[in-house]
Amino acid sequence: MKKEKINMNKKLATNFRLREFYNPNDKGTTWRDRDGNTVTVRPMPAQELVDTLQAIRSRINKPVHLTSGVRSEQRNAQVRGSARSAHMSGHAADFVVHGMTATQLFNVVRAMHGYGMLPHLAFCYRISSTVLHVGVDVWIRRNSIWG
Repeated sequence: MKKEKINMNKKLATNFRLREFYNPNDKGTTWRDRDGNTVTVRPMPAQELVDTLQAIRSRINKPVHLTSGVRSEQRNAQVRGSARSAHMSGHAADFVVHGMTATQLFNVVRAMHGYGMLPHLAFCYRISSTVLHVGVDVWIRRNSIWG
């Protein structure tokens, strides 16, 4: 089996690189293939999520810092994430913007969503006073947003 090295510096959008979507302590999900080789898998962030975050970043004109992006099953269990967390498929991210509260961020995202600027946004809510969670849904088009 050919082992493929992933370039973690790969640019996914104007202001985002692949490495930003992974926790350095999360080594991915591993198992043995039928030949006995150890295989490690890390889902890629959905391009719709990257596009959503880039649109938010461009609108507020401030750096967006991901606090949680793509998670392995093990990492998701460590942080007590939902068993069906969209983080595990690369469809959700939590982020902060220094100098903005989660309420301010939420209001920006809600306005952008209302103007049709975030076509893939499925959900958005505040995790704390500074952290906002966004998720995209690429299978079902729904216009839901929560506070």
